[in-house]
Amino acid sequence: MDSDELLENLLAESRKRTFVAPVQQTSAAMSKCDVSRKRARLAAVVSGGRKVMFMRQIVTPERIDAMENAEIEELHARYEARLGAAMSKYLDSSLLRMYARVASMLLPLPLSRQPELVADLEQNPFLSNAFQRACCELYYR
Repeated sequence: MDSDELLENLLAESRKRTFVAPVQQTSAAMSKCDVSRKRARLAAVVSGGRKVMFMRQIVTPERIDAMENAEIEELHARYEARLGAAMSKYLDSSLLRMYARVASMLLPLPLSRQPELVADLEQNPFLSNAFQRACCELYYR
């Protein structure tokens, strides 16, 4: 069997299937539960000693309790964006260091030149963009 036959079989099977949507909770109930989960997470972050700024004011657990749902959604979105950026930056630098180590094993590259290679790779906009995109994909999966 070649790839064309496999694709035709998969397409034929997908046409035969009928999809039944699962019963979902009402959006208001899901939204309320989701907002309370986000509120609790933000309160835990703020209570843990991290300084969080929102609209040029320091956020406290009491202020989180007094916030409207829309403000909680916006603050949580900002928190997730910052966390994702920090995680992808860390993953990016780890991947670059790993690449430099593998390159030094396979190529005649002394260990003393690894930091130079990592710095050079960090300056490459194409490679940096590709690693950042891959790290973001890994983070959000």
